[in-house]
Amino acid sequence: MMSNSDSSDATFTRNAAPPGLCYTKGCSWQIVNGAKTWVCCCDGSLCNGDPPTTLCYDCTNCPKPFNRKSVGVSTADSRTGWCYRRSTSNEDYASVDRGVALSGICAWNECSWKIIDRSRYWVCCCNGDKCNSAVSMSTSAIYKLITGALLIVMFQKKFLD
Repeated sequence: MMSNSDSSDATFTRNAAPPGLCYTKGCSWQIVNGAKTWVCCCDGSLCNGDPPTTLCYDCTNCPKPFNRKSVGVSTADSRTGWCYRRSTSNEDYASVDRGVALSGICAWNECSWKIIDRSRYWVCCCNGDKCNSAVSMSTSAIYKLITGALLIVMFQKKFLD
């Protein structure tokens, strides 16, 4: 589906996607034939009847570890098809917000630094129902795990041989 607006009452053109237009499910702004166009992609039979909605977890300063049943955690419909987790740090100890990604924030399933309302955030985008429940691991945490595993293997090899 394509439109010149991302509003819920916009008029959409519905058709099969031209090659190279859709790589993931969800909605995003794209340039189509030289014009900025709101494009919603889906992969089911007759799925382009209505703009897709995705259910996202929604909370500010979400509980750690994340628990969908905690007070303050709710769900919200995403008309863009995208959910996010955002924090002011990419470290695991940082406070995390979860919610619906606004138009233009997400286009890929990835984590990266983004400017939102003139503030810098580590934003992890995903598309799929309640996909923003996952716990991310920072690069430093991954390196610590790998280093620890290597030390254990080296220790065992040295003292058990």
